[in-house]
Amino acid sequence: MRAHKALLIDRTSLRPGTVLEQPAVITQFDATTLLPPGCRLTVVGNGSLLIEIAP
Repeated sequence: MRAHKALLIDRTSLRPGTVLEQPAVITQFDATTLLPPGCRLTVVGNGSLLIEIAP
């Protein structure tokens, strides 16, 4: 495992339609979500995070 630079994002700032394709740490009051390198995150209409795992 190696270290990666990642965005630090407050979950409340993400709006439906937002797409992230770089490493990120998404924080909220009750959880932390990690987006690893090579994966894609999309915020869907109800605000849920859809993460597509890189093959």
